[in-house]
Amino acid sequence: MIFNFQKYNYFFETSGYLNNSKPVLMFLHGFASDSRDWNEVIHLLPDTFHWITIDLPGFGKSNIPADTKFYSSEFMVELLNEFTNYLNVEKINLVGYSMGGRLALSYVKKNGHKLSSLILESTSPGLKTENERRLRIASDAALAEYIKSHTLQDFINYWKSLPLFNSQKKLTDEENKLIFKRMLELNKNGLIGSLSGFGAGTMSSLWNSLDEITVPTLLISGQLDEKYLGINSEMSELIPNSEWVILEDAGHNTHLEKPEEFVNLLCSFVQKH
Repeated sequence: MIFNFQKYNYFFETSGYLNNSKPVLMFLHGFASDSRDWNEVIHLLPDTFHWITIDLPGFGKSNIPADTKFYSSEFMVELLNEFTNYLNVEKINLVGYSMGGRLALSYVKKNGHKLSSLILESTSPGLKTENERRLRIASDAALAEYIKSHTLQDFINYWKSLPLFNSQKKLTDEENKLIFKRMLELNKNGLIGSLSGFGAGTMSSLWNSLDEITVPTLLISGQLDEKYLGINSEMSELIPNSEWVILEDAGHNTHLEKPEEFVNLLCSFVQKH
């Protein structure tokens, strides 16, 4: 299905007719991916839940804007706000992974009243200092230049070789082939637009506003993801109504590596709230 906003089309899928008789889960994917990243999670969800997935700007079947303003946190928060109004759902449980988690945090800051709960998987609230942001902007610009001057396959090989994804080497050959196949459908302009408009250095730091989050919040980290274990440890101290769960023998993408455990955790938390 297609949702049109400010002249661009955004692809989304739902579990069917949405009503308020069941909890509604909205899933936001990470960088260099699309809504299909949630397929296994959705497959495992019991039918006592509704679900919604959307391809964020530049990814999947959604349009690829040329202007970086259409990738900014301000624009995407507005996009999600209009999208939830369009769906006419009273309350949603917002689930964000990595980049999608950063967007979820930006969204809850202005639209917390629309959420029943917030689930953040391997998520950061941005970078704390101006110097960190400058360095990250330079790093993302260098990566954007690399993407522009190399093949998509070169980028995929580079991205999958990052230490952040080391634990995915334990996935089956079939699973890794599926990931690679999907990544071959990425659009270089979409990747560059996302890096430029919504990189961790570009977005405003949300560290100082974490204590303003009032909705029940679940933080999920992988035991093997040392960087985000540290980040989520700090976040769990700052978000008042939060729980933090570490999934054993999992890395950055816990829902890919441990889908059953992830779904059980998700369902239990949402039902509780």
